[in-house]
Amino acid sequence: MRFFLRPLARNRRSQHAYAVPNLLSNRDLLARLVGFDSSSHNSNRPIADFICDYLDLPGVAIDRQPSPDGEKMNLIVRIGPTEQSGDRGLVLSGHMDTVPADEPEWTSDPL
Repeated sequence: MRFFLRPLARNRRSQHAYAVPNLLSNRDLLARLVGFDSSSHNSNRPIADFICDYLDLPGVAIDRQPSPDGEKMNLIVRIGPTEQSGDRGLVLSGHMDTVPADEPEWTSDPL
């Protein structure tokens, strides 16, 4: 498997450039992500598992935080400086669920 690296961040105090491997093209990755039925009434574990599997690489720390019933999952993914290095990082926040796509106005399957 061939890995393509793109720079993620360079900390001013650090000489390290952190990178994220591109295992799929941006278009293919987006197609995979939007292909999950992540409607809020469903479990988001399938998309969370995909993200964890995709990012399960050296230098990537993944913390899974399941809901009490285990149906939902929050992910905290760390790439780059560690707390021990003293370098500062960047936090991106998002969510993996969507509003239900069962509106009668859809002319094609949104998933």
